[in-house]
Amino acid sequence: PLSFAATAVVLVRNHPTATPWIQRTVEEAAKAENEGPARLTVITLAEATKYNESRSAIFVDARSAQRFAMGHVPGAMNVPSSDFDKGFDRNGPRLPRDGKIVVYCESASCDQAEEVANKLMEKGYRKVMHFKDGWLVWEFSDQVQEKGGEQ
Repeated sequence: PLSFAATAVVLVRNHPTATPWIQRTVEEAAKAENEGPARLTVITLAEATKYNESRSAIFVDARSAQRFAMGHVPGAMNVPSSDFDKGFDRNGPRLPRDGKIVVYCESASCDQAEEVANKLMEKGYRKVMHFKDGWLVWEFSDQVQEKGGEQ
């Protein structure tokens, strides 16, 4: 689906009475939205499940390698907040710059996912989402899980 700004650009470009000035103004506003600072979006379990089932987002687990090995969202990459640089060096090349990324940690009271998400946005990733409820909610809601070493 198109963003609001992209939809506005399409509508204005195709409107028979839109002047060139209006077209430029809308296009500049859309460009500013896409190039402005990235904002971290918090998502629910239902949204995280949808992204995982459709494979339309990459999941990043911000917990330690040991916690990751005990269980994680299927296909998730481990980028621990405690060793971000090492985790990013290992998995960063597989993170799509323009793709959706869902970061999570243990629970809503954990701040590791937000730390990793902010570091990813500092590195230029723009579509970063925070599954704030985290692993415990995923695990106890009968979602599909994987176990094993780092990915």
